Amino acid sequence: MAPSSLHGEFRSLDPEFLERVLRVAIEIVGYPRCVPSEDGNGEQKVVIPDMDDQITGALQGREVVVDITTIGRRTGNPRRMEIWFHNIDGRIIITGTPGPRSWLANMTANPDFTLHLKGTVQADLPARARLITDPQERRDVMSAPETRWYRDQVGGVEPLVAGSPMVEVVFKENQ
Repeated sequence: MAPSSLHGEFRSLDPEFLERVLRVAIEIVGYPRCVPSEDGNGEQKVVIPDMDDQITGALQGREVVVDITTIGRRTGNPRRMEIWFHNIDGRIIITGTPGPRSWLANMTANPDFTLHLKGTVQADLPARARLITDPQERRDVMSAPETRWYRDQVGGVEPLVAGSPMVEVVFKENQ
């Protein structure tokens, strides 16, 4: 049945049933929005954004705490941990203050990992880590407004360029 023909069908359904369906939909994919119906009669219809829109919104950097699952470099076992990410000019970056990190060692050995959104949008996103090693690229990342907290921790950009763990998240498509 075409979406436009569903509009009339909804009128005959029990309003309590519709409310329950809408609540479940909201829990699954987020808040719906209302738009004018396609027939131009002035009525509104409910549109639930698709998950891609929800994921894109979640990756804008308002909720920066996620989990990642890497593959242990020695054991080969999955390792899940909580971490921050930053959206810097449309690029998803995972970094930290200077020092060794097990997640970075795991990603160096096996760059495939999963980024788990766990805020208002929940999704498991297959990804690949691209190590950021070029000094100018590292400087650009650590000079961005989104990474100010790190600069405040170590007193400037150069210690971060020299020793911070840093990867760009490259999402795998259609998996």
